[in-house]
Amino acid sequence: MIEQKKKIKVLKKDGSLEDFDPGKIARVIKTAGLETDQAAISAAKVAQWVKDQNQPQITSLEIRGRVIKELQKVNQHTPPKHTQH
Repeated sequence: MIEQKKKIKVLKKDGSLEDFDPGKIARVIKTAGLETDQAAISAAKVAQWVKDQNQPQITSLEIRGRVIKELQKVNQHTPPKHTQH
């Protein structure tokens, strides 16, 4: 029997749910000023963290907090526009 992977859902501020998309994380991180390779590495770390939570649902606020931590690891001077949404 093949086990189906359940998609992790993201609970957004407006109450809606969407599938977790690691590609979206990479785009946000790249927009913050990281090079494509570094953005991909940081996004992979965030995606792994989300999976490690072992929950069917996570909030966008939790993901945002983790993205900020990853950005700060790479750049201690993360612009405020990417840390406050």
